[in-house]
Amino acid sequence: MTAQTMQIGNSPCRIYGEANAEYLLLQMTGEHELQSMDYEVAAIAQSSRNFLFAAIPVESWNDALSPWKAPAVWGKQGFGGKAGDTLRFLTEQVIPTLEQQFPLPENVKIILGGYSLAGLFALWASTQTDLFYGIAAASPSVWFPGWIEFEQHPQGRRILEIDPASSFGTGSHDTTQLCMMALEDAVKPGDKLLDMGTGSGILAIAAAMLGADVQTIVDIDENCLKTAHENAEKNHVEIGRGLCGDALRDPKLVEDIGGGYDVIVANIVADVIIGMSPMFADKLVKGGTLICSGILNERAEEVRAALEKSGFTILSHAKSDDWSAFAAKK
Repeated sequence: MTAQTMQIGNSPCRIYGEANAEYLLLQMTGEHELQSMDYEVAAIAQSSRNFLFAAIPVESWNDALSPWKAPAVWGKQGFGGKAGDTLRFLTEQVIPTLEQQFPLPENVKIILGGYSLAGLFALWASTQTDLFYGIAAASPSVWFPGWIEFEQHPQGRRILEIDPASSFGTGSHDTTQLCMMALEDAVKPGDKLLDMGTGSGILAIAAAMLGADVQTIVDIDENCLKTAHENAEKNHVEIGRGLCGDALRDPKLVEDIGGGYDVIVANIVADVIIGMSPMFADKLVKGGTLICSGILNERAEEVRAALEKSGFTILSHAKSDDWSAFAAKK
């Protein structure tokens, strides 16, 4: 794939790809990264995804990519804290210029990536704007002074570390992202939460980070429960007891799950959600919230009908290209 150079502001950006791309990939780069950029782009191209890639050079990493001023960690050069200026350059100049020069669809997925301090910049940028569809941070410099305190601060988004092992739930799938966005809107500190079909535990862990009292996680695979609790330990949160079984066929499991939940999250499949709708209504307190996904768009109206039949009021119906998620109130 041949690169072209485009001057954006004072930066000679290296551009790969073509117009009408599904993904717009942005990467802050230094001289070292530029030397191997052709190989990196060739590796990305093997995915067969239609993308436009922009490598944006940075003269002084320590200044342009650091979120705040900080003393030197190694050597003599400190950090200038000009990441805000760099982010504005991306959002106000780079992205609009690329959209003008390479017609892109309205729903283009913008992913910001980077290595080392550029990776940390990408993580920080994701806490400042909802513009980015995803973040690809390779070896982010989390040793940067004050970073750990920042990512644990309530006003900053915390970093969720997941090892899916053989379980579903890496955070990259549309259904997981739709559920996580719904959790951010629904969960209040202290809410009692049930996670049905926990997989890697990613949604239970995210809810716990938002302040939920995650009391129960359920999965048909015992290994998933083990993985989920290991991931919770990595993220320094508690996700309650794990119950294994099929709640559609095991009355004892349904009884053991208990009730009185403020929030239930279920990222499963449409048929299971339809079958469990009455149980979900029974397990929630009055005014409680059900968040469910794993629903192909063509099955969404069936799920909506089943939820409404079970007494739910639909609060929201979020969609990606292929998938749907509902938030519903009892």
